[in-house]
Amino acid sequence: MYFNFSLVAPEFPGGGIKDLRLKVGETIKYDVAITGEPLPEVSWVVDGRPLKPVGRVKMSTERGKTKLKIENAERSDSGTFVIILKNASGMADSTARVTVVGRPTPPKGPLDITDVHADGATLSWNPPEDDGGDPLTGYVIEAQDMDNKGKYVEVARVDGKTTEAKVKGLRNKGNYKFRVKAVNNEGESEPLTADQYTLIK
Repeated sequence: MYFNFSLVAPEFPGGGIKDLRLKVGETIKYDVAITGEPLPEVSWVVDGRPLKPVGRVKMSTERGKTKLKIENAERSDSGTFVIILKNASGMADSTARVTVVGRPTPPKGPLDITDVHADGATLSWNPPEDDGGDPLTGYVIEAQDMDNKGKYVEVARVDGKTTEAKVKGLRNKGNYKFRVKAVNNEGESEPLTADQYTLIK
């Protein structure tokens, strides 16, 4: 008997994988056309580490197609994705950048309060560790008046490149607790809150 086995090196007839940008909670999804004889082994690597089909990560391969799905994407899923095809005749790979964007983390402390005067003060802080994958559009400064037992109200807003704000228009002799939130196009961060109230005088 004579068997004619033709070996064909792996290829990506559709051009491989492309860069993705998506929001936290969405699904990272690649549906990749592949060729090769015998059917190539498929592996995925993210930032140099092998990706395994565990938990939110789903993988499947059939003739002519391989799929990757990561459900409920998190910021930490961002990275450089590489798909590698191997068979007895050779190998091929394709690379793409995946960026998962979300709200920023809180501004970093300390939250310094200086230049306290009759109706305001100057606040300063440090940028958040993570901008959420999207440039910061600004910071919101809020104050809570202890005497009114009220909620926090916005008292100032600055752009995303500024980590200082001059707050004005506060009540003289009022006790205020300040907090600052970072903002990007996905929304506001959790706040960085002052440890104690400040007497405006």
